[in-house]
Amino acid sequence: MSNDDSMSSLSSNTQMMQMIGQGGNSNGQVLEFKFPIRKEQLCDEPADPNRFWVQTRKNPTNWQEDQLLREIENVAENLVNGGGSVKCLNILDNDNFDGLYSIIYYLEDMPASVRKEMLDLLNKGLRFLLKSMEREHVLNNDAAFEHRRSLQSGISSSSRGNGAGAPDLNLYRNCLKAYIYLIAWFLQDNSKLKESKENQATKARNRKVPGSTTSTKKNPAN
Repeated sequence: MSNDDSMSSLSSNTQMMQMIGQGGNSNGQVLEFKFPIRKEQLCDEPADPNRFWVQTRKNPTNWQEDQLLREIENVAENLVNGGGSVKCLNILDNDNFDGLYSIIYYLEDMPASVRKEMLDLLNKGLRFLLKSMEREHVLNNDAAFEHRRSLQSGISSSSRGNGAGAPDLNLYRNCLKAYIYLIAWFLQDNSKLKESKENQATKARNRKVPGSTTSTKKNPAN
């Protein structure tokens, strides 16, 4: 094999790995993220190989707090730390999404510090994604029209001859859906936890301890 062939093969493999890392399958096609009716549905392997799913749901309930924080930090390195405008597109990499999904799945058992870092990470990732979409003009009318055409034809919008480096609108769309899903799910469950704790605190304050109070009757006037 010549040097040119070797370089061409290396370049092709690198592009393939980049696509797989950014929510693509082995054929280089962007995986479709669909909002589940139930959170467990994301763990079911779909019949469609182009549909995103959670391949590994971890059980972090027995992890120490520092281990949980390291898990979030590792994902942050892949999504937002140093070059977040590009890294944020890796949200549909199972090495990243599955860990975040697992922690939110067991959010009730997570300490406050972990919940805080989780929300900060998701917010940063979404902000980087929106800035990238603005910079790449993903949100303009022409891009929206091109995206509708790609959905109808089944051909990725980045492969229509828009020029080298044209943004893949399907990739942006599915990454945006993934961030929105995780953030909405987190906020919903976190709100339920706060409400539950507040109700428990209110009940504790209103609970009467036997023997701690005595009732008195006022003597009637003569």
